[in-house]
Amino acid sequence: MLLTAEWDAGAVGYGTDPAHRHFGGDLIGRITALNQGPTCVMSGRPLIGIVSSTGAVLNVRSVADRGCRLSCNAPAHLFLRMGSVAVAGMHWETSYCGADPGRDVRLRVTLPGGTVTCLQVRNPGGAGKPIYAPSCTPALAETRLFVEGFADQQ
Repeated sequence: MLLTAEWDAGAVGYGTDPAHRHFGGDLIGRITALNQGPTCVMSGRPLIGIVSSTGAVLNVRSVADRGCRLSCNAPAHLFLRMGSVAVAGMHWETSYCGADPGRDVRLRVTLPGGTVTCLQVRNPGGAGKPIYAPSCTPALAETRLFVEGFADQQ
């Protein structure tokens, strides 16, 4: 299984500090799984931890996303043939006031079934507007990472 991850900003960029938190609001992302082997079955959703450039796991609670952003109608059991692609949506909500995650943010992904891998998050903001974490707004609720189950990518 080949996995990739990426974020998209959920708000307009701001600020001049190139090292941290260029986007207010939240981050919306996806984990994409390409099956490169024989048909397999995926059940449930991936468990995701966010890891900083220094290897520290950020204090961000990962919870099941009951909404429908990207992988709507994720089945209880997804059968993936060789060459099939599945996607699980992620939504890092609103405010992150923890330690600076740095430029090399990674996701520690545990797939249904127990396979664990660490993925670098693709940065669609590019070098000029890197996306590391949501902005810090202390008045907002606790930061959370909502994760959807895998669904077929048509």
